[in-house]
Amino acid sequence: MKKRFTIVYSFLFALTFLLLTTMTEHAEAHSVLQNGSEGPAVTDLQQQLVQLDYLHTAPTGYYGPATEEAVRQFQAEFSLGVDGIAGPGTLHKLKEVKQMARVVHGEARGEPYKGQVAVAAVVKNRSIPLNFQIRSKESFIRGTHLLRFMMDNTHSPPTAHLTRL
Repeated sequence: MKKRFTIVYSFLFALTFLLLTTMTEHAEAHSVLQNGSEGPAVTDLQQQLVQLDYLHTAPTGYYGPATEEAVRQFQAEFSLGVDGIAGPGTLHKLKEVKQMARVVHGEARGEPYKGQVAVAAVVKNRSIPLNFQIRSKESFIRGTHLLRFMMDNTHSPPTAHLTRL
């Protein structure tokens, strides 16, 4: 009975994940942030890049050379078109990474690294239309530890405690 409940819960969680992703695609289609952009959307982008350890300065709300380089690094690591512009594809991929981190954290909290990898693999395999590509182990680590970093409210980078793979 407990196993059946877990299966149903996992299915509902994955379905919710897919629906949320689909609903945000339309809003992201009109967003483009680039060098010279300013405002809360830039601050949000910078916060995400800091949490993923791509940007190493405090968020300012101004899209300058440091933010552009961080976006380039993110784009290269996730096989996106590398142009330094946070357009719909880049913003969508950032959202996918954040959602994957939440799923893994929620489903595999307290599990060892291999357990977290297994949960992420199951979610990835069940959401093939999302085309969530993990290019390297480091990309996966950044994504899976993003939410834990946010929840712990620590001031160290999310990958500071990890050794080089």
